[in-house]
Amino acid sequence: MCPAEYSMDNDYTISETTARRKDLAHGFVAVSTITRTFNFLAQQVTTHTLDALMGNSGGYKIGGTSGINSSQSHQHFDDFRSDGEIIFMHEKLTALGGKPPAIEDITRSLGKKPAGLAAKG
Repeated sequence: MCPAEYSMDNDYTISETTARRKDLAHGFVAVSTITRTFNFLAQQVTTHTLDALMGNSGGYKIGGTSGINSSQSHQHFDDFRSDGEIIFMHEKLTALGGKPPAIEDITRSLGKKPAGLAAKG
């Protein structure tokens, strides 16, 4: 796994990208990339994964092939079990010059559901 790279997308959004490359038998290479984008205005994380298998340059005549798999998911900050990663990414974004909402304003509302969604008893 390569070290994570952090990039500020705008004042309230930061992306963390990690990549892994694995050399396989017969000249095949597997590459995986995970990008997690923290949007502090929307209070959600988008995770995009990209997995690619690339074959040798000989093409189908000598067994070369390739394949790509991509997926994307969204997670609201309320769905996190801990606010540790949210605080960490908030600090990274601020260090890069971003101006997200105050972390206290974000963490104060975590785990609280709107009154209209409360279970009726």
